[in-house]
Amino acid sequence: MTRAFAAVCLLCLALDAAAIVRRHDREDARYREAAKGIDAVVDMNLPGGGGTLIAPRWVLTAAHVTALMKLPHEVMVKGEKIAVRRIVAYPGGQVGRDDIALVELAHAVKGVKPVPLYEARDEEGKEIVIAGRGFAGDGEKGAVEKERGVLRAGTNRIDKALKNWLVFTFDAPPAGTELESVSGPGDSGGPAFIAGLLAGVSSAQDDRATGREGAYGVSEYYARVSSYRAWIEATMK
Repeated sequence: MTRAFAAVCLLCLALDAAAIVRRHDREDARYREAAKGIDAVVDMNLPGGGGTLIAPRWVLTAAHVTALMKLPHEVMVKGEKIAVRRIVAYPGGQVGRDDIALVELAHAVKGVKPVPLYEARDEEGKEIVIAGRGFAGDGEKGAVEKERGVLRAGTNRIDKALKNWLVFTFDAPPAGTELESVSGPGDSGGPAFIAGLLAGVSSAQDDRATGREGAYGVSEYYARVSSYRAWIEATMK
């Protein structure tokens, strides 16, 4: 077991990732504007939890999000409630281990373009776009703004691409990307995009160094989609 993987396993955050926490020196309006047109981010209709439409009838999310879902259940896709037909979590998936799952919808979504999967194994060093509807805030105060339901999007850069994880850090300015951001409480299971393709699924945040969720210096762990592509495609068939 690697030290990085062991750190993930120690995390006890449940639905505490993928809402967008911004740079303190950037206006919130810029993060809301950046989210316009990202219609494939699904609200899993839980106290917290997001997902991404990857096929007309399929949503990719985190396994620990689906652990709280009981049928019958509905999710929200671009304001439309759609019933869930089936939930398929990766075997043994949970926070810190294979934290990925598929949700099959009762009917195909119309008017929203599904997001293709990122297939390459070159994620390290690439800029990502993350999006979510959970609690917001900024890097100085942490995730303290409890207005949920507003879609925001921001950016970051992958520090490490481990076997099953993408890892990045919330860097304080002047370091970091132009719209540097990290997840906060409310939308685990949300996406990390590389060039418009789905590369990661939000799983957990390591805030032990800061003592505050969403503060500068926290590290984020996203399930690495390219490691699970074969299982995802086989399940949808």
